[in-house]
Amino acid sequence: SSVSTQSTGEALLKKGYEVIYLVDPIDEYCIQNLPEFEGKKFQNAAKENLNLGDSEKVKETMEKLGREYDTLLNWLKEKVLSSGIDKAILSTRLVESPCALVASQYGYSGNMERIMKSQAYAKSGGQDTPNQKKILELNPFHPLVQELNKQFKADEEGEQAKDLANALYDTAMLRSGYALKDTVAFSERMDKLLRKSYSIDMSAKVEIPPEFEEAPEEAPEEAPAATEETPVETPATEEAPKDEL
Repeated sequence: SSVSTQSTGEALLKKGYEVIYLVDPIDEYCIQNLPEFEGKKFQNAAKENLNLGDSEKVKETMEKLGREYDTLLNWLKEKVLSSGIDKAILSTRLVESPCALVASQYGYSGNMERIMKSQAYAKSGGQDTPNQKKILELNPFHPLVQELNKQFKADEEGEQAKDLANALYDTAMLRSGYALKDTVAFSERMDKLLRKSYSIDMSAKVEIPPEFEEAPEEAPEEAPAATEETPVETPATEEAPKDEL
């Protein structure tokens, strides 16, 4: 299931926590009214403030990394991703993924947002609802996040750092179960990143042979064929014999 592979639950699975997957629309409604079971409180892995029981040593390491990434996190929030995120923080919930998008404590998860949007769309007669801002959590140990911090410090206004930040945000949307708002912009960014990966000149154009650009020749108009009308013969009706007197 795609739910089991979402990035928001990576650390939970690695540490052996029991995870309940809410895959049906009614599940998340129910769990909101069932905060605990047999004295154990539920935690929503798709929302902020996930408590993983981090040790003091882990907290010290994250505090140190926070100072190193502080300017990058502010840059993401205030400039590059200001329209999509409420804040950017470092996370301990991620293992293999570079980043993830989570909802605020009272916000919608990816699954709930899809449900609410479909209901609101139907009730409003086709008008979409505005998106809620998410929280971007970054994995400070992932090579892509480290590269982003490196590029940001080298050139804060450079397009390379902005493109990488937007690409990470887009992939985090998909990994966390949210829908992309602008698929055209996402495709254009992927095109730029692929060109850079394969050392293709960014200004290289698509070369189409001339014969494909020629306008099709207009076919001569054909005169309509003359048709002869044949008279339709109506069958003769026989006169009924008269009664003899």
